[in-house]
Amino acid sequence: MKSEITIVGAGPYGLALAAHLRKISGLHFRIFGEPMAFWRDFMPKGMYLRSAWRACYIADPQNEFTLEAYQAATGEKISAPVPLEKFVSYGRWFQEQVVPDVDPRQVAWIERKGSGFQLKLRDGSSQETKRVVVETGISSFVWRPPEFENLPAAAVSHSSEHSDFARFRGASVAIIGGGQSALESAALLHEAGADVEVFVARTASTLDWLAKTLQPDRFSLQDLLQLGGRRAGWGQPVGRAPKLFQTIAPLHSGSVGAEIHSTCRRRMAASAAPRNTAASGRLGSIRVGSKVSGATAP
Repeated sequence: MKSEITIVGAGPYGLALAAHLRKISGLHFRIFGEPMAFWRDFMPKGMYLRSAWRACYIADPQNEFTLEAYQAATGEKISAPVPLEKFVSYGRWFQEQVVPDVDPRQVAWIERKGSGFQLKLRDGSSQETKRVVVETGISSFVWRPPEFENLPAAAVSHSSEHSDFARFRGASVAIIGGGQSALESAALLHEAGADVEVFVARTASTLDWLAKTLQPDRFSLQDLLQLGGRRAGWGQPVGRAPKLFQTIAPLHSGSVGAEIHSTCRRRMAASAAPRNTAASGRLGSIRVGSKVSGATAP
Protein backbone atom coordinates (compact mmCIF):
# COMPACT_ATOMS: atom_id res chain seq x y z
CA MET A 1 0.00 0.00 0.00
CA LYS A 2 1.32 3.42 -0.98
CA SER A 3 1.68 5.57 2.14
CA GLU A 4 0.71 9.21 2.37
CA ILE A 5 3.85 10.13 4.32
CA THR A 6 7.09 8.28 5.02
CA ILE A 7 9.41 9.35 7.82
CA VAL A 8 13.06 8.40 7.34
CA GLY A 9 14.73 8.26 10.74
CA ALA A 10 13.46 7.09 14.14
CA GLY A 11 15.26 9.43 16.49
CA PRO A 12 13.51 11.97 18.74
CA TYR A 13 12.33 14.17 15.86
CA GLY A 14 11.07 11.28 13.75
CA LEU A 15 9.23 9.78 16.72
CA ALA A 16 7.73 13.16 17.65
CA LEU A 17 6.42 13.60 14.11
CA ALA A 18 4.95 10.09 14.20
CA ALA A 19 3.19 10.95 17.48
CA HIS A 20 1.47 13.88 15.79
CA LEU A 21 0.65 12.10 12.53
CA ARG A 22 -1.05 9.20 14.30
CA LYS A 23 -3.69 11.63 15.56
CA ILE A 24 -4.85 12.35 12.01
CA SER A 25 -7.74 10.03 11.28
CA GLY A 26 -7.33 7.92 8.16
CA LEU A 27 -3.74 8.98 7.48
CA HIS A 28 -1.46 6.12 6.46
CA PHE A 29 2.20 6.76 7.23
CA ARG A 30 5.35 4.72 7.76
CA ILE A 31 8.55 5.32 9.66
CA PHE A 32 11.90 3.67 8.90
CA GLY A 33 15.00 3.43 11.08
CA GLU A 34 16.39 1.87 14.23
CA PRO A 35 14.79 3.79 17.14
CA MET A 36 17.26 6.04 19.01
CA ALA A 37 20.22 4.38 17.27
CA PHE A 38 22.28 7.55 16.88
CA TRP A 39 21.91 8.44 20.57
CA ARG A 40 22.66 4.86 21.59
CA ASP A 41 25.68 4.22 19.35
CA PHE A 42 27.37 7.57 18.68
CA MET A 43 27.10 9.62 21.87
CA PRO A 44 29.86 9.50 24.51
CA LYS A 45 29.26 7.19 27.44
CA GLY A 46 28.56 9.09 30.63
CA MET A 47 27.18 12.11 28.79
CA TYR A 48 24.43 14.26 30.27
CA LEU A 49 21.97 16.20 28.15
CA ARG A 50 22.57 19.94 28.23
CA SER A 51 18.90 20.76 27.65
CA ALA A 52 16.57 21.75 30.45
CA TRP A 53 14.32 19.02 31.83
CA ARG A 54 11.22 19.91 29.80
CA ALA A 55 13.31 20.38 26.66
CA CYS A 56 14.23 16.68 26.93
CA TYR A 57 10.61 15.66 26.35
CA ILE A 58 9.91 14.02 22.99
CA ALA A 59 6.91 15.97 21.76
CA ASP A 60 3.43 14.53 21.43
CA PRO A 61 0.14 16.41 20.94
CA GLN A 62 -1.32 15.88 24.42
CA ASN A 63 1.94 15.70 26.41
CA GLU A 64 1.05 12.14 27.36
CA PHE A 65 4.55 10.71 27.08
CA THR A 66 6.74 12.98 29.17
CA LEU A 67 9.73 12.04 31.30
CA GLU A 68 7.40 12.01 34.29
CA ALA A 69 5.05 9.61 32.49
CA TYR A 70 8.01 7.36 31.67
CA GLN A 71 9.10 7.27 35.29
CA ALA A 72 5.58 6.50 36.49
CA ALA A 73 5.12 3.71 33.93
CA THR A 74 8.49 2.02 34.39
CA GLY A 75 9.49 2.80 37.96
CA GLU A 76 12.76 4.27 36.65
CA LYS A 77 14.11 7.36 38.37
CA ILE A 78 15.81 10.02 36.25
CA SER A 79 18.02 12.73 37.68
CA ALA A 80 18.57 16.20 36.28
CA PRO A 81 20.53 16.77 34.11
CA VAL A 82 19.22 13.77 32.19
CA PRO A 83 21.82 10.99 31.69
CA LEU A 84 22.31 9.76 28.14
CA GLU A 85 21.37 6.16 28.87
CA LYS A 86 18.13 7.24 30.56
CA PHE A 87 17.22 9.43 27.60
CA VAL A 88 17.77 6.51 25.22
CA SER A 89 15.57 4.27 27.38
CA TYR A 90 12.92 6.99 27.50
CA GLY A 91 13.05 7.29 23.70
CA ARG A 92 12.59 3.56 23.22
CA TRP A 93 9.64 3.58 25.65
CA PHE A 94 8.13 6.54 23.76
CA GLN A 95 8.46 4.62 20.50
CA GLU A 96 6.77 1.55 21.94
CA GLN A 97 3.82 3.63 23.12
CA VAL A 98 3.43 5.85 20.05
CA VAL A 99 4.55 3.87 17.02
CA PRO A 100 5.28 0.23 17.92
CA ASP A 101 5.43 -0.77 14.25
CA VAL A 102 8.57 1.19 13.33
CA ASP A 103 10.32 -0.53 10.43
CA PRO A 104 13.99 -0.80 11.49
CA ARG A 105 15.28 -1.19 7.93
CA GLN A 106 17.51 1.53 6.49
CA VAL A 107 16.58 3.64 3.50
CA ALA A 108 19.45 3.72 0.99
CA TRP A 109 18.01 5.87 -1.80
CA ILE A 110 15.09 8.22 -2.46
CA GLU A 111 14.03 9.26 -5.95
CA ARG A 112 11.12 10.96 -7.64
CA LYS A 113 8.43 8.72 -9.14
CA GLY A 114 5.52 10.47 -10.77
CA SER A 115 3.89 12.80 -8.27
CA GLY A 116 5.48 11.01 -5.33
CA PHE A 117 8.68 9.21 -4.34
CA GLN A 118 10.19 5.76 -4.39
CA LEU A 119 12.35 4.62 -1.50
CA LYS A 120 14.94 1.90 -2.02
CA LEU A 121 15.87 0.02 1.13
CA ARG A 122 19.21 -1.59 1.92
CA ASP A 123 17.67 -5.05 1.74
CA GLY A 124 16.84 -4.44 -1.93
CA SER A 125 13.11 -3.85 -1.54
CA SER A 126 11.34 -0.61 -2.41
CA GLN A 127 8.42 1.44 -1.11
CA GLU A 128 6.30 4.18 -2.67
CA THR A 129 5.03 7.23 -0.84
CA LYS A 130 3.44 10.57 -1.65
CA ARG A 131 5.61 12.60 0.72
CA VAL A 132 8.91 12.09 2.53
CA VAL A 133 10.16 13.68 5.74
CA VAL A 134 13.88 13.13 6.33
CA GLU A 135 14.84 12.98 10.01
CA THR A 136 18.17 11.20 9.71
CA GLY A 137 20.28 13.40 11.98
CA ILE A 138 23.92 14.25 11.31
CA SER A 139 25.73 10.91 11.55
CA SER A 140 25.94 10.50 7.77
CA PHE A 141 27.51 13.91 7.18
CA VAL A 142 30.93 13.53 8.78
CA TRP A 143 33.55 15.78 7.17
CA ARG A 144 37.22 14.80 7.25
CA PRO A 145 39.86 17.36 6.25
CA PRO A 146 41.74 16.19 3.16
CA GLU A 147 45.07 16.83 4.93
CA PHE A 148 44.46 13.67 6.98
CA GLU A 149 42.97 11.38 4.35
CA ASN A 150 46.16 9.37 3.76
CA LEU A 151 46.87 8.69 7.41
CA PRO A 152 45.98 5.35 9.01
CA ALA A 153 42.71 5.07 10.90
CA ALA A 154 44.65 4.08 14.03
CA ALA A 155 46.28 7.53 14.05
CA VAL A 156 43.43 9.79 12.89
CA SER A 157 39.74 9.48 13.72
CA HIS A 158 36.60 11.59 13.83
CA SER A 159 34.83 12.47 17.07
CA SER A 160 31.68 10.70 15.86
CA GLU A 161 33.55 7.39 15.92
CA HIS A 162 34.04 7.38 19.67
CA SER A 163 31.53 6.63 22.38
CA ASP A 164 34.19 5.45 24.85
CA PHE A 165 37.62 7.10 25.15
CA ALA A 166 39.13 4.51 27.52
CA ARG A 167 41.48 3.18 24.84
CA PHE A 168 43.30 6.54 24.77
CA ARG A 169 44.53 6.28 28.38
CA GLY A 170 48.19 7.32 28.48
CA ALA A 171 48.15 8.56 24.86
CA SER A 172 48.87 12.07 23.60
CA VAL A 173 45.91 13.34 21.59
CA ALA A 174 45.51 16.49 19.49
CA ILE A 175 41.95 17.78 18.98
CA ILE A 176 41.46 19.75 15.75
CA GLY A 177 38.54 22.18 16.10
CA GLY A 178 36.88 24.41 18.67
CA GLY A 179 33.19 23.47 18.65
CA GLN A 180 31.03 21.45 21.01
CA SER A 181 32.32 18.06 19.82
CA ALA A 182 35.95 19.17 20.07
CA LEU A 183 35.67 20.57 23.59
CA GLU A 184 33.56 17.68 24.84
CA SER A 185 36.01 15.18 23.37
CA ALA A 186 38.88 16.98 25.08
CA ALA A 187 37.02 16.76 28.38
CA LEU A 188 36.28 13.06 28.02
CA LEU A 189 39.80 12.26 26.85
CA HIS A 190 41.21 14.04 29.89
CA GLU A 191 38.94 12.04 32.17
CA ALA A 192 40.04 8.85 30.43
CA GLY A 193 43.68 9.62 31.26
CA ALA A 194 44.92 11.00 27.93
CA ASP A 195 47.18 14.04 27.45
CA VAL A 196 45.13 16.48 25.37
CA GLU A 197 45.75 19.68 23.42
CA VAL A 198 43.15 21.50 21.32
CA PHE A 199 44.04 23.37 18.10
CA VAL A 200 41.59 26.00 16.82
CA ALA A 201 42.11 27.83 13.52
CA ARG A 202 40.82 31.27 14.53
CA THR A 203 42.37 34.68 14.02
CA ALA A 204 40.71 36.17 17.11
CA SER A 205 41.52 35.40 20.74
CA THR A 206 37.95 34.30 21.45
CA LEU A 207 35.86 31.30 20.49
CA ASP A 208 32.28 31.57 19.24
CA TRP A 209 29.94 29.05 20.81
CA LEU A 210 26.12 29.00 20.69
CA ALA A 211 26.04 32.47 19.08
CA LYS A 212 27.75 34.13 22.04
CA THR A 213 31.25 35.53 22.44
CA LEU A 214 33.04 36.12 25.73
CA GLN A 215 36.45 37.66 26.20
CA PRO A 216 38.70 35.40 28.34
CA ASP A 217 40.31 38.32 30.17
CA ARG A 218 36.98 39.59 31.56
CA PHE A 219 36.42 36.70 33.96
CA SER A 220 38.49 35.44 36.84
CA LEU A 221 38.66 31.87 38.11
CA GLN A 222 36.58 32.93 41.10
CA ASP A 223 33.91 34.31 38.74
CA LEU A 224 33.76 30.98 36.94
CA LEU A 225 33.36 28.95 40.10
CA GLN A 226 30.76 31.27 41.63
CA LEU A 227 28.67 31.28 38.45
CA GLY A 228 28.57 27.48 38.33
CA GLY A 229 25.45 25.47 39.02
CA ARG A 230 24.93 21.72 39.04
CA ARG A 231 21.42 21.85 37.61
CA ALA A 232 20.85 21.85 33.88
CA GLY A 233 18.84 24.39 31.95
CA TRP A 234 19.20 27.86 30.53
CA GLY A 235 17.80 29.33 33.76
CA GLN A 236 21.15 28.76 35.45
CA PRO A 237 23.81 31.50 35.21
CA VAL A 238 26.34 29.34 33.39
CA GLY A 239 23.58 28.08 31.13
CA ARG A 240 22.90 31.65 30.07
CA ALA A 241 26.58 32.16 29.26
CA PRO A 242 27.84 28.73 28.13
CA LYS A 243 31.02 30.14 26.67
CA LEU A 244 32.44 30.64 30.14
CA PHE A 245 33.99 27.23 29.45
CA GLN A 246 36.24 28.92 26.91
CA THR A 247 37.70 31.30 29.47
CA ILE A 248 39.90 28.61 30.95
CA ALA A 249 42.12 28.81 27.88
CA PRO A 250 44.53 29.86 26.62
CA LEU A 251 45.14 31.61 29.96
CA HIS A 252 45.36 28.36 31.91
CA SER A 253 46.92 25.02 31.09
CA GLY A 254 48.49 21.98 32.67
CA SER A 255 47.21 20.78 36.04
CA VAL A 256 45.62 24.15 36.84
CA GLY A 257 43.69 24.09 33.58
CA ALA A 258 42.58 20.53 34.26
CA GLU A 259 41.31 21.47 37.72
CA ILE A 260 39.37 24.48 36.43
CA HIS A 261 38.08 22.44 33.54
CA SER A 262 36.75 19.60 35.68
CA THR A 263 35.08 21.96 38.14
CA CYS A 264 33.41 24.02 35.40
CA ARG A 265 32.18 20.95 33.59
CA ARG A 266 30.56 19.52 36.70
CA ARG A 267 28.85 22.80 37.41
CA MET A 268 27.83 23.55 33.85
CA ALA A 269 26.15 20.15 33.34
CA ALA A 270 26.83 20.86 29.69
CA SER A 271 28.14 17.51 28.55
CA ALA A 272 29.55 14.44 30.23
CA ALA A 273 29.83 14.46 34.00
CA PRO A 274 33.28 13.39 35.22
CA ARG A 275 33.50 9.71 36.02
CA ASN A 276 37.17 9.64 36.95
CA THR A 277 37.84 12.41 39.45
CA ALA A 278 41.46 11.35 39.76
CA ALA A 279 42.18 11.40 36.04
CA SER A 280 45.88 11.20 35.31
CA GLY A 281 45.73 12.87 31.92
CA ARG A 282 46.93 16.40 31.24
CA LEU A 283 44.63 19.04 29.79
CA GLY A 284 46.99 21.25 27.85
CA SER A 285 46.33 24.64 26.30
CA ILE A 286 43.69 25.45 23.70
CA ARG A 287 45.70 27.04 20.91
CA VAL A 288 43.49 29.63 19.26
CA GLY A 289 44.77 30.70 15.86
CA SER A 290 46.83 27.54 15.37
CA LYS A 291 45.84 26.24 11.95
CA VAL A 292 46.88 22.64 11.34
CA SER A 293 47.86 22.19 7.70
CA GLY A 294 48.93 18.56 7.84
CA ALA A 295 50.16 15.64 9.90
CA THR A 296 52.27 12.52 9.67
CA ALA A 297 51.73 9.17 11.33
CA PRO A 298 54.23 8.24 14.07
